[in-house]
Amino acid sequence: MGTPRLKIKTELNYRRGFTHKYCSICDNYTSIHYQGIGEQPRCRIIGIKPGRMYRIHPNNICDAFDGSQGLKRLQGKD
Repeated sequence: MGTPRLKIKTELNYRRGFTHKYCSICDNYTSIHYQGIGEQPRCRIIGIKPGRMYRIHPNNICDAFDGSQGLKRLQGKD
């Protein structure tokens, strides 16, 4: 069964990521703390609302990926 897939995830072609770019280094990636649930990975484009439908996998990627600032953070360049 599971949770229905959000329409925006289909529109953005949300899929398994590559080894050199993925959600957790995207500039739109954020981690939200929900009371009673804990830290949950979210995308500002897909939505930061509570619920399993809005959860993203940090190793996935979509067509809206923008890692310009995330890559600088990884390389230690500010």
